[in-house]
Amino acid sequence: LLGAAWALPSPFVSLVPLRLKGARCVFFLHDILPLQVPEHFTAGHAADFRHWLKAVLTAADGIVCNSEETRDGLLEHTRYDGPVEVSDLNILPTFIETFQSLPATDKAAPLEKLELAGRDYVLMVGTLEPRKNHGTALNVWTSLAARLGKDCPCLVLVGKNGWMTAGISERISEKRFPGSVMVLQDVNDTELAALYQDALFTLTISRREGWGLPITESLASGTPCVVGKQSAAKAATQGLAVEVDALSERDITERLSALLADRPALEARRDRIREDVRFRTWGDFAQDLESFS
Repeated sequence: LLGAAWALPSPFVSLVPLRLKGARCVFFLHDILPLQVPEHFTAGHAADFRHWLKAVLTAADGIVCNSEETRDGLLEHTRYDGPVEVSDLNILPTFIETFQSLPATDKAAPLEKLELAGRDYVLMVGTLEPRKNHGTALNVWTSLAARLGKDCPCLVLVGKNGWMTAGISERISEKRFPGSVMVLQDVNDTELAALYQDALFTLTISRREGWGLPITESLASGTPCVVGKQSAAKAATQGLAVEVDALSERDITERLSALLADRPALEARRDRIREDVRFRTWGDFAQDLESFS
């Protein structure tokens, strides 16, 4: 069931005759965030999600989760007692792999188009919504700009507007961020891959995630990533991320300042990622599902 299935008429009635004929229904669960952090969702969404999830679990012969954290959350917030397995998403993103095979001139073109060629920037990818913690990122960048002046790198935010974004959008449009914050909302795969590859590092300080695809995409690009301890599955980082307290502006500011002050150490992190990062294939993922069924 692709997309926001909880917003559609229930598809589960149509599964009844299939199950009576012997079909097994196994669902892949990416997250249960509306139950874990309802304050970051619109009014009523948590109730709609809970109703949908109850229907899923009633129809399920088994659940496959993307991470240990998602599995633990499922068992904590529901009474589901059926089989639960984990098949993680440490899979090499196709658009990154495609970009890496391009000629050098084609790799350089997207950054020239975005006017970022030759500029220092830090990349933050994710829908603009409170849960992603953009407000904290903007506060951190205010502190960094005060410390570093013209040497402060640009913070590039890639993501479309989500819900409850009014405060974030207004802050970004304020003139106190001239030249230090850029918002890109319509990048294509090639441009996004180029942004990942050329960033000093990426920033993922979401309050909660089911997995954290920007972490996987950053590591696949060989780019260091700074990740909030609360942000995503530990498996996504592969032990290669710089961890910060996503709830502490001071901790984030100090850690980023240290990274920016020691560029050789930052390059050493990049080298380590390229040497140590490991990815599964979609074939591996398919085998997980086959063995489970």
